[in-house]
Amino acid sequence: MKRKRRTSLLAHAVIVLVLTMTTLFILDLYNPFLGFMSSTYSRILLCSLFLLATVLAVRYDILTARAADGSGEETETAPPSEPEEASK
Repeated sequence: MKRKRRTSLLAHAVIVLVLTMTTLFILDLYNPFLGFMSSTYSRILLCSLFLLATVLAVRYDILTARAADGSGEETETAPPSEPEEASK
C-alpha cells in the first residue's frame, strides 16, 4: 500500500511541476526580457521535473511488471463468506 501512495505522490508532484513549467513558458513567451525560462529557478524546476518523471516511469514499469507476473503485493480483501446452510 505504501508503494502506491509513493507512486501517487510522485505523480502529483510531476503534475504540479508540469503546470509550473507551462506557466513559466507562457510568461516567457509574453515577456522574454524577464527571462523566466533562463533563470536558475526554472532550471532547478526543469531538472526536478525530469528526475521525478523518470523515477515515476521506472516505478510504474516495475509495478506493472510485478502485477503481470503475479508477484505483486497482496491486496487486502474481505474474508470469504461462510457457506450458507442448506434449507431443511
